[in-house]
Amino acid sequence: MRSVFLFPVTVTAGLVLSAGVASALTLGGTVRDFDNTHPNFGQGTPFGLLADGQVVSSALTGAAPSPIFVEGDRTNPPVNFTTHDDYNEWWTGGVASPYDVVFSESGGVQSFDGAASTPGSQFFPAGSNNYLFTLQFGGLLSFEDGDTFSASSDDDLWIFVDNKLVLELAGVHSPASDSFSAADLMLLGLVSGQNYAFDVFYAERNVTQAQLNLSTDMTISAVPLPAALPLFLGGLAFLGFVSRRRATA
Repeated sequence: MRSVFLFPVTVTAGLVLSAGVASALTLGGTVRDFDNTHPNFGQGTPFGLLADGQVVSSALTGAAPSPIFVEGDRTNPPVNFTTHDDYNEWWTGGVASPYDVVFSESGGVQSFDGAASTPGSQFFPAGSNNYLFTLQFGGLLSFEDGDTFSASSDDDLWIFVDNKLVLELAGVHSPASDSFSAADLMLLGLVSGQNYAFDVFYAERNVTQAQLNLSTDMTISAVPLPAALPLFLGGLAFLGFVSRRRATA
């Protein structure tokens, strides 16, 4: 399993006191705004189709990984994709801003409803109300036998667990759904009860709808801060205090 590099993560104060009492988990992510000068965003047509066949590589690689577009000959090319470089800009270009993805938890189920998390009936994170944006975020995921993970999106969605592609809803399309199970993860060699890197990549690329919904009885959590970090930050604060005292002495 790779060492985990993820976006800034914080945990919202929340505690399940009894069955059915809700708590919340916040995972830090990044929103990137685009416009229709990019060849993959706001191009209008074709619309309404999931990509024919797998669009990205089955594995994430590198210290700060993002999906890798798989170019090649296809009988039916994927909808509104162009080149590897254009696709790479989805996760490195645009106008970037931080965004907190807040999962609610109730009755052992964690869920994220994009439309409910922002004003109006569409999912517009960080003011991205032109429908043309990407969102990436991550944390940790563990599972037990029988657990499932369900997702729906409009448009593209990729989910990786332990660097491995486990769900793909690619293309400019109306809301579409898919899921994976504990059994699916075990087939990839993962073991129940262990924490694995959990990475989500979502894109909205057409001016009609913007939806992202995730729900699971698996366990999503934030990446814990290194044990030494609070001491380091406390030391910096102390040095700042001493410097101010000397400056006013």
